[in-house]
Amino acid sequence: VLNNLLLTVACAAVLVGTCPGPHKGADDHLAAGGSWEQLAAALQPITAGPALQRTRAADQIAPAGYLADGVAVEQLADHRLLAIAAPMGSGKTCLARHLIAPHLAEGVPIIAPTHRTSLGEASAAAVGLPWAAAPGDDGRLQGLGLCWDSLRPSSGLRINAAEWSGSVLLLDEVAQGIEHLLFGTGTAVAQHRPETLDTIAALLRTCRAAVAMDAQLSEPVLQLLETLTGSSAHLLRSAHRPMTGRPVLVPQGLTARTAAEQGRAHVLRLAKAGARVLVVTTAQQAGVKGSAQNLARLVKKHRPAARVLMIDSTTPDDAAALGAAPNEIAAAHDWIIASPAITSG
Repeated sequence: VLNNLLLTVACAAVLVGTCPGPHKGADDHLAAGGSWEQLAAALQPITAGPALQRTRAADQIAPAGYLADGVAVEQLADHRLLAIAAPMGSGKTCLARHLIAPHLAEGVPIIAPTHRTSLGEASAAAVGLPWAAAPGDDGRLQGLGLCWDSLRPSSGLRINAAEWSGSVLLLDEVAQGIEHLLFGTGTAVAQHRPETLDTIAALLRTCRAAVAMDAQLSEPVLQLLETLTGSSAHLLRSAHRPMTGRPVLVPQGLTARTAAEQGRAHVLRLAKAGARVLVVTTAQQAGVKGSAQNLARLVKKHRPAARVLMIDSTTPDDAAALGAAPNEIAAAHDWIIASPAITSG
């Protein structure tokens, strides 16, 4: 995107490259005695890419329905880098549990990082892994679920890539995880980004296998994973389309704030119109305007009689009930407002 913008404003060419040596920036390189010639030699021209994200053709397409019921798990396990692109509710977590079971039986540890603590903890429990097992904890022998931010030797979990060589990586919501690693602020990764990225790169390079999952997997994400693992991805997509036949609105805007404001305005219109609605919000903090809690309050303010079910990290029992009997629970409510939770899928 930046390349396209620069070329649009009449730049003759855009050059990119990696700073030579151990330095993180050109200024550090020059301050340490490096030359402009060395920097110039590291630069390569890039051409304008497509305005829209490229979507790679699938190597395999699972039929509509639950993933684990439509694929041969044993054949998928043969791939060192398995990429699974399937919508929410298609059974990615259940398939992951089947995929890692043989590794656990052999005593191969599993590392399952996440950028959402509550969701990651639930995901780890769903696939049979301990959450944030401390050094010395026997449960750590089978691996652990943890935050991306903790994947470094200096964290409290002391994750040294060399000690986890040959492990299996379970990377759920991998595209959002990469975004968090590269651009996240307000968490530990912002203060320890180089160390964290170095550790993750080493883990991907030395892992026994990696399973990357997301609702959508763009070409840049797949290429990054292939480069870091040194393996070609086997891409499994799903024909499952849970929203088919239903009107769906995805708020958009130049910034996250304007998109959130558009979303709140639409929620308000639907509430006043007496509609029955499912709202899925990615807002992580309860205090922000787009959170499940605040949207639920907005609906109740303008439609006091509405039966509203709010699902977030503070309502695990409601999330479990919805996951166990989605049709029955949905029929008993006018609004379901949910942030990502392992059972609400």
